[in-house]
Amino acid sequence: MIIDVSHYQSIISWPLVKLDGVDKCYIKAAEGNTFVDSRFRSNWQNARLAGVQRGSYHFFRANVSPLNQARHFVNTVGVDLGELPLALDVETNDGIGTFQLTTNVRACLFEIERLVGRKPIIYSSKTRWNALTTRPTWVVEYSWWLAQYSSLVSSPALPANVTTWWLWQYTSSGRVRGISGDVDLNRENTDMGDPILTPQQMRIAGHAEAIIAEVA
Repeated sequence: MIIDVSHYQSIISWPLVKLDGVDKCYIKAAEGNTFVDSRFRSNWQNARLAGVQRGSYHFFRANVSPLNQARHFVNTVGVDLGELPLALDVETNDGIGTFQLTTNVRACLFEIERLVGRKPIIYSSKTRWNALTTRPTWVVEYSWWLAQYSSLVSSPALPANVTTWWLWQYTSSGRVRGISGDVDLNRENTDMGDPILTPQQMRIAGHAEAIIAEVA
């Protein structure tokens, strides 16, 4: 079982979470270029001690410098990057147009990868991504964590130009021992393979640097 949490879940008993069958989790680390989730450090350390594989995520603010956000995210996580790829959560435009938002997201992704040496994944939904961005073709370079709450489908709907998914957040009202109240539950697409080691992880460094330079 895979969950994702933030300070909204308050104090979590990670040993009980592990006993309830949770083997992977995503934990909110940061947002924008200054905010740090108040429960991140505690969740990060205690999930590791309980034997739960961890990934961290950053809530992207479209109207804040993408490079500063990437650096803030990576600095917040620190040297222990966890066992899962870092994730960029794209949900809102903050009043920014689709072209600028798409450019900023791309730059933030590149900067995260430059800083940590591995490609992050993208969290969003088909509806949000298609509405917020220019629906770029470069999305195929990334692994996707998609949100869609429905009992009527067997997999999440894919955003434009996305060909597969890695994680599916299928409910926000799950229940897990060790957590008071609701928690997001996710399924993993085990047919996709390792999201870190796929051929799509490779790109031309000069291209990334050019994108970063556009918003520096």
